[in-house]
Amino acid sequence: MPVHLSMSNIFFPKRKKKRLSFKIIIFGGLFFCLLGVLIYFSIWSSILQIKKIEIKSEKNPIYYNNNEIIKIAEEKLAEKIFNIIPQNTIILAPIDEIKNTILDKFSEIRQVNIYRNLSDMGLTIEIEERESIGIWCKFEEIERILEPISTSTEEVVEKIKEIKIGHCFQIDKEGVIYRKSLLVKSSSVLNIYSSRNQSAAIKDTVVPLKIINFISEIKEKAPVLMSEFNFISIEDLRGITFWGWQVYFNPAYSIDSQIKALEIVLDEQIKENYTSLEYIDLRIEGRIYYK
Repeated sequence: MPVHLSMSNIFFPKRKKKRLSFKIIIFGGLFFCLLGVLIYFSIWSSILQIKKIEIKSEKNPIYYNNNEIIKIAEEKLAEKIFNIIPQNTIILAPIDEIKNTILDKFSEIRQVNIYRNLSDMGLTIEIEERESIGIWCKFEEIERILEPISTSTEEVVEKIKEIKIGHCFQIDKEGVIYRKSLLVKSSSVLNIYSSRNQSAAIKDTVVPLKIINFISEIKEKAPVLMSEFNFISIEDLRGITFWGWQVYFNPAYSIDSQIKALEIVLDEQIKENYTSLEYIDLRIEGRIYYK
């Protein structure tokens, strides 16, 4: 049976395709025009430019001032991407760069948080400073040879050990050193010494957090006053008492059991003879040695 095709049936699909392509071109053009306007508006419009920088801190700064922080932020906002695109808008503000620059310049600052405020087109910079818990110093044990003593049979060489204190720094509750300091000898100031071979630079963690917490518990719970500690290793921490003798602790096991052992040996064996002591060694669990 013969099939008859009209001209309209032959050309209708092509007309529909042309109309669809024309719509895509129109809407695509409008989309890119709108996108271009939005990009231009977000980059160069004065409406979105940052107009205010606010500094928030829990306490008044000691080692820097708010104007220095604001200056850092303004300098970073004034920089341009590829020397063309400004960054002084609320959208393109280089938050991470501002934050990192502040942390790099001021070691006394522990943390920086920066927030965009769309309501007033401003930045809020929140600053948390490091809090000192005491002073950390590196010390070296050096041997010094005294003048040899000659005898008819042999030459006797006498050696003595001396402690040499190196650079000292303020240390925070996380064991990070952040500012050079003088060594202060006082019962109210915590001093931590380290004899390990290590180079110390600003913002280094020189004492593990576990040891910092261990020292804090000793100061709180120990029956004798200790404000100076020699951090020898993760299993050897030596507290220096008010009378000059030392207590050898082992931070690898329970602080409470060591404090209890210290109380027992002081109450039942040492009693009032504190001045004759050299040390009490608690480093081996379940055993106590003293001299």
